[in-house]
Amino acid sequence: MRIEVRGSALNHKLTHAGIVHAISNAAIADDLNDGTFVFYGDDGNGEALEILASLTEDDTLVVFHAMPLKYRNR
Repeated sequence: MRIEVRGSALNHKLTHAGIVHAISNAAIADDLNDGTFVFYGDDGNGEALEILASLTEDDTLVVFHAMPLKYRNR
């Protein structure tokens, strides 16, 4: 599976490599049943991330949202 990270996912000073690492090593991954997947994982530097992505017909995971979990309950 190919992972494409959209610019919108790179807010919060996140990196492509950190997002891919978090998806590849996700502690939790869930299908939201509408073609959207949510991942919770570490970026490789100790930062826990929440990531939202959709899977295309050609088996590409398109990441459109990512943020550190520390911002979740602000």
